[in-house]
Amino acid sequence: MRHFVLTGGTSDGGISNRSLPHDHVLKRRHKPLITRHVTYRLPVIGRIAREVVEGEVDNSFALIIMVVSAVASAVLIWGFPALIISALGATALMFLTLLRITFG
Repeated sequence: MRHFVLTGGTSDGGISNRSLPHDHVLKRRHKPLITRHVTYRLPVIGRIAREVVEGEVDNSFALIIMVVSAVASAVLIWGFPALIISALGATALMFLTLLRITFG
């Protein structure tokens, strides 16, 4: 369910002489996602997720480099099983991404 709020104007619903036409904008009031709420509360992952979503663009690149480095280190330490587990995780993530794109 979408909630909309009209901004601008006077308290009785009329338009004052001082308000500009672009002051009356239809804005969407949205609820925060429950997944975002839960993710932000996780100790290490929550901090990283908040920085990627609300921070600068450089944080996204740092996250990508960190994930690639972690997978490479895991492959060096444990070998082929770490590569298989990483590929299975990426497959599940891509499947969820496609479902989210499909259903909006």
